[in-house]
Amino acid sequence: MRIEDINGNVLKKGDIIDIKQTVNGCNLFYIQSMNPLDIRYGFDFSLVYEYDKLDLISPSKLTGLVEFEIVNNEENFCKTLN
Repeated sequence: MRIEDINGNVLKKGDIIDIKQTVNGCNLFYIQSMNPLDIRYGFDFSLVYEYDKLDLISPSKLTGLVEFEIVNNEENFCKTLN
């Protein structure tokens, strides 16, 4: 499954995305796995996104446009914590 963000970057395991809106007060999400698709909340990687995961990263049903952006990845994020 090839999924691209608003900048044409291919989504992959370990990416951190900004969905440009909030779900349960969160706009950042972590891609734990692509197959099967496993998405976690950005504020706590142990919390699994409980709604339709494909809907979160698919083009908008209203506009047909992709609305999420890859803003970081696991490797870079962990480096900032050191």
